[in-house]
Amino acid sequence: MPGDLHCHSCLSDGSMEVEEIVELAARLGHTFLSVTDHDTFDGVARAQAAAEKWNIQIVPGVELSCNDPENGRKVHILCYMPKEPMVLQPVMDGVLHDRYMAGVEMAQKVAKLYPVSSAHIRRYARTSASLYKQHIMRALMDLNYTDKMYGDLYKELFSTKTGSCIVSPKQPDVYKMLNLVKRAKGVAVLAHPSVYRSMDLLEKLACQGLIDGVEIHHPRNRQEDIPKMWEIARQYDLIVTAGSDFHGMHSSIPVHLGEVLSDDETLARIQACSQKKG
Repeated sequence: MPGDLHCHSCLSDGSMEVEEIVELAARLGHTFLSVTDHDTFDGVARAQAAAEKWNIQIVPGVELSCNDPENGRKVHILCYMPKEPMVLQPVMDGVLHDRYMAGVEMAQKVAKLYPVSSAHIRRYARTSASLYKQHIMRALMDLNYTDKMYGDLYKELFSTKTGSCIVSPKQPDVYKMLNLVKRAKGVAVLAHPSVYRSMDLLEKLACQGLIDGVEIHHPRNRQEDIPKMWEIARQYDLIVTAGSDFHGMHSSIPVHLGEVLSDDETLARIQACSQKKG
């Protein structure tokens, strides 16, 4: 039976509570689920508690933020079933702090352009471990400066290259992060290689044995990259995962939970890989 191995709750930059996502997954007929919030494991225990009611298996997971030191591009690593998650905690705490400070600076810049208060923005960030652009946009939507999360105003304010209010937080080196995942005895999967143009990095990490899998089935992976991903996955015997990257109403494209699903074989491979890590 299928399950979604990549989704986000309001503990990071999603719009739904962890318990709501677990219930939704169960109602959709999923048998397993991983809530992979950005740089925090805070949702794992809540998901496991909710899963008891809905008879669904929770795969502990997190999406780790880092960068490729060769080109400065973002890289996301999905870490599943770490046996020693506290190894990752200091670095995750640092990432969340830097993101929060960047979020505060962005909010201050936006407040010079629009009459939005920090209290209004914090209303949407109150459950999150940090402060995200989506929280700022929700406040601007309340004030009717836009009716879209990712429309023209978002591009004007937060476009990576030209946004008037964009502030990019510092993120750790992907190689350092993967070393920590190894020490934490977690299963490392390179998330959506197409999104941050990481096809070359995928091959490097696979060749060096630094990742256990690759997320090939993802709504924003480019179709022209899929054959190359499969070629690398077969060559290096990588686990091939699937996930919707669901963020509720904060999703960057229209996508629903379970739009892209992993199967039992994938879950079994993740579990077997985890067992081998001691």
